[in-house]
Amino acid sequence: MDKHKKAVLLIVLSTASFSLMSILVKLSSAHFSITEQVFSRNIIILFIALIFLVTKKINPLGNKKNRLKLLARAVSGYIGVSAFFYAINNMIVADAAILQNTSPFFITLFSAIFLKEKLTKTHIFVLFLALIGALFVIKPKFDVSIMPALIGLSAGMCAGISFVIISCLKGEENSFVIIFYFSLLSCITSFILGFHSFTMPDLRSGTILILIGIFAGLGQYLVTVAYGLSYAGAISVYNYIGIILSSILGFFILDEVMDIFSLIGIVIIITSAIIIYLKQKKDRLSSTF
Repeated sequence: MDKHKKAVLLIVLSTASFSLMSILVKLSSAHFSITEQVFSRNIIILFIALIFLVTKKINPLGNKKNRLKLLARAVSGYIGVSAFFYAINNMIVADAAILQNTSPFFITLFSAIFLKEKLTKTHIFVLFLALIGALFVIKPKFDVSIMPALIGLSAGMCAGISFVIISCLKGEENSFVIIFYFSLLSCITSFILGFHSFTMPDLRSGTILILIGIFAGLGQYLVTVAYGLSYAGAISVYNYIGIILSSILGFFILDEVMDIFSLIGIVIIITSAIIIYLKQKKDRLSSTF
């Protein structure tokens, strides 16, 4: 198996792991606060990253010149995960997954604004198309019922910001240094904010919390390795398999059924992602000649 095919396989396994994590977050929502869920999501990842860095004798704090960027990525990542968990707890899991997966379009937008990357007519069209898809999922009613969807969309925006910052750090910091910062800040912040509302888990709910951390850690590890094997643009489209998996798992485990508007939104957003994927593939092929 060549590196690209291996990367695709790892991305698919990663999306499956994150989809299972999302279902477990929804199952635990009746017992635990978002801060406790976020803490559980990141504590195992924190130890995985720390063990890797210590084993490889890499400074977990990274290069001094990059620490502000690392901190900014950690903050945006924490806000994004918290927003995503809030959306999961207050929406159909698949709908939350759709909105969170608008991140590639925010990456395109923020890369043009902050990294001065060229924004082509294709990019503008796709951004507009993705916005229409998101509106089908959000189904705006202009009252408080819209808040979970808007917060879910902000999770995608924060993920976009995170990936743009990661792009700035590419080649300068080890991936596990970035993960370490994000996990450490998430654990500390979640502990401080959620200490007063801590709920002692029983065997069943405690197992669910542990599994949230395990599946999140596994998904993070697999996606990190995958992006190290192939170009991000060549494999990122496979992340959308996670929406389908979340829909299936939500139906069979949570009895959640998406409405026709959400299904239309899925089709539009995935179509947008495929257009970007094909455009990036064409650009890469052109650059090799």
